[in-house]
Amino acid sequence: MNHPIKSLASLTTLLLLTVLLAASGCGKKGAAPTSEASMEDLNRALAVVMMHDGQRLPSTNEVAAFLKQTGKDFPSAPPGKKIILNPTARKFEVVDQ
Repeated sequence: MNHPIKSLASLTTLLLLTVLLAASGCGKKGAAPTSEASMEDLNRALAVVMMHDGQRLPSTNEVAAFLKQTGKDFPSAPPGKKIILNPTARKFEVVDQ
């Protein structure tokens, strides 16, 4: 004979498992798409890397690696321009080539 309490417990367990399985399929799949960083993002990343490394001026590759961790790519310079790291001002700048 089937007891109503055992049936209810089985039904509740089955429902809970179904919800958990459905929820496990939700969420991010793979890596998030990257976007190009703005100059503000670039200089903020430079400041963070400099704070982490004790105020020494990091290489452009180190800043690019940090940006990649945040889901952004190093920006491309506009045509006829290039992006440089000004060691005196301690920031990235866009200058003529």
